[in-house]
Amino acid sequence: MNRRFIGIRVLLFAVGLLIVIGLSRPVSAAARPVIHDFTEFYEQFARQIHDREALRYYDVPDKNLAKKIVHQNLDGFAAHYDEKQPLLSGCYLVYYIQTVYFTYDANGLKVMIEFPYNGGEMDAHFQMMAQLAVQLKQDTDYDTVQNVHDYLIENFEYDHNTEMANHTDIDGFRDKRMVCSGYSLATYYLLNSAGIETRVITGYGGEKDERDTNHMWNMVKLDGKWYNLDVTWDDEGGSRKSYLYFLKSDDEFPMHVRTGTYDTATFRNMVSRESYPLPFMLRVKNMNLNRVFYAVIILVCVVLMIIRFRRNVKANAQPNAYRNVYPPQDSNGGYPWNGPNGGNSWNGPNGGNSWNGPNGGNSWNGTNNGNLWNGPNSGNPWIGQDNGSQWNDQSGGDPWQNRTSVGQIGSPESVQEPDEKNGGSLS
Repeated sequence: MNRRFIGIRVLLFAVGLLIVIGLSRPVSAAARPVIHDFTEFYEQFARQIHDREALRYYDVPDKNLAKKIVHQNLDGFAAHYDEKQPLLSGCYLVYYIQTVYFTYDANGLKVMIEFPYNGGEMDAHFQMMAQLAVQLKQDTDYDTVQNVHDYLIENFEYDHNTEMANHTDIDGFRDKRMVCSGYSLATYYLLNSAGIETRVITGYGGEKDERDTNHMWNMVKLDGKWYNLDVTWDDEGGSRKSYLYFLKSDDEFPMHVRTGTYDTATFRNMVSRESYPLPFMLRVKNMNLNRVFYAVIILVCVVLMIIRFRRNVKANAQPNAYRNVYPPQDSNGGYPWNGPNGGNSWNGPNGGNSWNGPNGGNSWNGTNNGNLWNGPNSGNPWIGQDNGSQWNDQSGGDPWQNRTSVGQIGSPESVQEPDEKNGGSLS
């Protein structure tokens, strides 16, 4: 009995030892990826992250290459982009690892990865993102880009917690808030899953002399041209959104400075020289509110000027058009101070002034246009009936003169005294 028990224990120990030895041995060379350059390593390393493998061995025949890989700082991997399989690009997957350890010995290149999330959490997130990409896809690429842009802004908030901010879309979708990298990673996944080529771009969010604000945004390819897209800066809080940074050229994409690998002639030449032609309503939304206000004011003024001009043209085509302004005219076109036939209210019946006689004579005139001071035959009141002065007698003689003398009023000195020599007398 005891011998049987001892034999069983020895057998179990041997089996356990073999299992431990088998697990500790490196993967056979036939099963390991063979690495000949950095491109091959980036592709295989991206696959390791995608598959959530914490440990993997690589066969690197070139020892110098292996040393370079060991001493790298992952900057090259962060710039890696797989055009055929964009979701297996280093520029995207590098944000889903926490720490990487590289060692090289006789067994080959050993790569160990520490993930910030457990495998189940990452798998659940990417399954949900794949389903969301299908839901957001539209009939055209442009509509799909706008739909993804609007969805992220309407459903998530910018994370202002500087100490514990959410830097990935995994944290962002969990807490409904994230920073620029979360917006950009989500945009990258959703658009590439919809078949729209998209890149992740890193740099600074400010002027060229500002180097203290790290920032991330995207580049999107539409109709064969690349455009800049910053969903983060288009998020104005709540569900409010703008399109100031939506599908823009470099010239119309201010406050963005590409750095490192992205600050090259290759990327500068990739971006379209002109922004994508947006629909009219989106262009209106992009306008500054002050500009919109002044534009409306100018438009109203122009419309009023046109209306006034048309009224003036219409008025000039009518007789006495100037009377159509103020004050209103009567039925005969006369002003309220005009008489029945267009004469002023101070005019007589035939357009004469109110001080005129019946035949247009002044009120000071007699019946035959004679002045008030005139006699019946237009004589002055000082004049007699035959235009003689009131100082004149019936024949126009001077009252100082006899009836047969005619002339102007004589002075006393002009009166002739009787000349006795000629028979004159004082009697």
